[in-house]
Amino acid sequence: MSGDQTHKKIIEIPKYNRLVTDCAKMKVFADLVMRLHAEKHRCLVFCQMTRMLDILEDFLMWKKMTYFRMDGSTMGMERRFMVEEYQKNDSIFAFLLSTRAGGLGVNLIAADTVIFYDNDWNPTMDEQATDRAHRIGQTKEVTVYRIVTRGTVEEKIVKRAKQKQSVQSTVYGDTFKMKEVVQMVMDDEVTE
Repeated sequence: MSGDQTHKKIIEIPKYNRLVTDCAKMKVFADLVMRLHAEKHRCLVFCQMTRMLDILEDFLMWKKMTYFRMDGSTMGMERRFMVEEYQKNDSIFAFLLSTRAGGLGVNLIAADTVIFYDNDWNPTMDEQATDRAHRIGQTKEVTVYRIVTRGTVEEKIVKRAKQKQSVQSTVYGDTFKMKEVVQMVMDDEVTE
């Protein structure tokens, strides 16, 4: 080849079925969502990263599942409409949300399932996200799923979040024992 010829690079967009088969976490999500959809459950799916919401949204479109999506860019009027419509329209299977989207007053008691595709560093944020399905008026039992990949940084994030939550519970409860808090911190440092 002469020096003046340019090399063209071809960018290949993977097919959705490869997205599912090449990512174990996505495979677990796909299997779970397909089962829940077949059983007529209503789901809230939380992600910390909006880029991940993009991928999950593409997946739901590919499978022709009805859904709404709310993240930090969703305007107030649109939020209200989606929340109200989700509450009264049983044909909407899923509500994709960024973990920090919504805020006060987002009541999604029509859901009976909460799925965390990725988890927040702050366990309080995930707890508040779960509470969107546990508001006053909820009559169904709500099941919460956390999809975590074993042996990854994500697993460490979830472990750390559980430790933070345990410390918070100890501190906020009347059973504060400094020895327990020190032991939790020391155990973590020893294992690292």
